[in-house]
Amino acid sequence: MTYDELIEAVLNSDRNDWLQDDSHGIVTFKPDLNVTIRQVREEESQPFEAEEWATKFPDKHAYVAVFELYYGSSFVKDYHFASVDGHRARLPYPKSSTELTITPEKYAVAKAVDLLGTLDDYMARAGLSTAE
Repeated sequence: MTYDELIEAVLNSDRNDWLQDDSHGIVTFKPDLNVTIRQVREEESQPFEAEEWATKFPDKHAYVAVFELYYGSSFVKDYHFASVDGHRARLPYPKSSTELTITPEKYAVAKAVDLLGTLDDYMARAGLSTAE
């Protein structure tokens, strides 16, 4: 699989295409078990409260969450998120603090790691949207 094919597969995936294992911080792509997204656990305790979109929930604390895309044992790239509202949702960082759009690729990864199925609701509440 090439890099472009991998990114295309992630872009075309749905939340149900992923096996989610929160205890290990890994989601695995069902159509190709070589594709995984792994959470970097040591980042979980770092506060992320610098931007208003991440702190407008009942639990105002937000934390850094980093996920890494792998193909087999090969690292491909990482994605940065804010874990918000008591870790009830993981929201990808938008383009900037004033331009609250995320790329379709980040949105696809966010769907894959959306354990509670609350991504779209939390994105709307944070004012985030997906760029076309």
